[in-house]
Amino acid sequence: MRTFLRKEPNMPIARLKGLAVAMCCAVLVSMVPISSVNAASDPPINPEELYFPINNMNIPILQNGKTQGTLLFNFLIELEKPGERSIMVRYAPKIKSVFFDELYKFAATLKADEKVNLGEIKTMLTEVAKKIAGERRVKQVLVKDYRRAFAR
Repeated sequence: MRTFLRKEPNMPIARLKGLAVAMCCAVLVSMVPISSVNAASDPPINPEELYFPINNMNIPILQNGKTQGTLLFNFLIELEKPGERSIMVRYAPKIKSVFFDELYKFAATLKADEKVNLGEIKTMLTEVAKKIAGERRVKQVLVKDYRRAFAR
C-alpha cells in the first residue's frame, strides 16, 4: 500500500531555533499597545491648577429678626482648563460677593428642621460663577466643606 502523505525531511535544529525566535518577536511586538508608542505625551496636570478655592463663607440664617444659626461653607470652583487660576483671582471678589448674596437669600428660606440641599446650592452657584467668569472658564462649583451651626 502506498501512502499519499509525504514525509518532510528533518529541518536542521538551527533553522527551528531561528523560526522560534522570529515568532516570539512577532508576538511580543503585536502585544505593545499603539497608544504607548506615541513619541511625546502631555505633561501631567497639577490638580491644584484645575480648582480655585473659595474658603470660609459664613452665612447667617436670619428669620423673624433673629439669628437662627449659621451656614459655613468652603467651595472649589472647577476650571475647564489648567492655568486659569491666575485669571480667576480677578473674578474672586465679585464671585464671593454674589455667592454671599445668593446663599443669604437661600438661608432666609430654611426652616429649623429642614436639611440643606447641597445639590441645589451647587447648581445655583455654578450658574453664578459661569455668569461672572465665563462659560468656557468654569466647569462647576463643588462644595468642599459644609456645616450648619444652630443658634443657642
